[in-house]
Amino acid sequence: MWKRDCAACPGGRTEAEAVRLTIEVEKGMRHGEEIRFEGVTDEAVGMEPGDLIFVIREQGLKGFTREGDHLYVKREIPLVDALVGAQLELEHVDGSTFDVRVTDVTECDQVLRVPGKGMPRRHGRGGHGDVYVTFEGWGA
Repeated sequence: MWKRDCAACPGGRTEAEAVRLTIEVEKGMRHGEEIRFEGVTDEAVGMEPGDLIFVIREQGLKGFTREGDHLYVKREIPLVDALVGAQLELEHVDGSTFDVRVTDVTECDQVLRVPGKGMPRRHGRGGHGDVYVTFEGWGA
């Protein structure tokens, strides 16, 4: 398609061009990170084209909160399990499940670290962050 009346263009015209881009969102990307495509926006005569920037916005994390590569979750534990121990099944933000084993007496507001079950680490560090489970009160 041609635009009319461009005084600086040969024949007074510019040409519109469609560009197809692929956005690669890596596992473990954080809220607010940017994916930048340099020089792909419309350009004006005598001007450089600008950058197209997409900003990552995390969706709800199914009761988890995130800090870096670590995830934090709060759970109630039945009193009997808090006293004698138990194995709890938690659902991860990706829908998979994993087990958390409570072996000792668990106090209210006690935090249990589950290594390697957090968000994927990026930038060549490999592995995953941790999940921290805070036990609140005693459920039924």
